[in-house]
Amino acid sequence: MISYFLSLNSPWTYFGHQRVQQMASAANVAIRPFVVDFGKIFDATGGLPVPKRSKQRQDYRLAELDRWRNFLDIDLNIHPAHWPADDTLAANIMGSLRDTDVEKSLAFAGAVMRAIWAEERNIGEPGVISEICSALDIDFEAHKDADYASTREKDTRSAIAQGVFGAPSYIYRGDLFWGQDRLEFLGRALSEAS
Repeated sequence: MISYFLSLNSPWTYFGHQRVQQMASAANVAIRPFVVDFGKIFDATGGLPVPKRSKQRQDYRLAELDRWRNFLDIDLNIHPAHWPADDTLAANIMGSLRDTDVEKSLAFAGAVMRAIWAEERNIGEPGVISEICSALDIDFEAHKDADYASTREKDTRSAIAQGVFGAPSYIYRGDLFWGQDRLEFLGRALSEAS
């Protein structure tokens, strides 16, 4: 199983989201997604949110986003209108889906990230999340009041204990792979295990 620690607000998670699913499917390995609180993870591990980083780091981040979107040929607005967005409702729904339908949970996460990074939609608005659910045949009303907060807190503490410090992170057979640019190494680990 691949433990997949993600942030719905992360462009790097967005870049790797479909690719990690394709790798896992090809290797016949399950994915368990955890939409954790990276604000708390940064506090515990010495990370900084983007606005608190130096100008040099912020500028380089933008250059890398441009390089990766072109390399991967993925639609991405480097300056999305609604970022960072309040992901509480989306995280609640994803967490609620995770235990009943992992594939829908992952499809929902992908649609939420696409809404931020390619569609200029505000995922903090319930109407936007409702539309995403409808498009994926997810019952918004059944999941909108899910209480994922305590589980998210537990998942966040677990992520920190396992060495997670940035998004996305993948743990396979006890090895941590941080960043969508480390997916090739995860792919090699999957190949070696099969």
